[in-house]
Amino acid sequence: MKKQLLLGSMALGMISILGTSCAKETTTYDDVKSIIDAKCATCHSGSTPAAGRDYTTYAGLKPVLTDATLFTKQVLDDKTMPKNGSLTSDEINKITAWKDNGYAE
Repeated sequence: MKKQLLLGSMALGMISILGTSCAKETTTYDDVKSIIDAKCATCHSGSTPAAGRDYTTYAGLKPVLTDATLFTKQVLDDKTMPKNGSLTSDEINKITAWKDNGYAE
């Protein structure tokens, strides 16, 4: 009986551990805003933003997110943006998670 209780407790513990490690975190604009501000909005802001795109708000980003191939291609695939630097692997992972969540606001 003690052996069965011990095995049952171990099984529940494993389920608990696996359940938390498999849980997918939802990434939203708020999670990537600091990256966008630091790496994108330095050029894409102000009275004459680069390419006519102001990235200081989600509304400003939305047109390139709606055509996700543009943002995805330049930032994640080709890595041609940002022009004045590069993204760290953590930043790329966070933006990828945001993309996987449909670029949620």
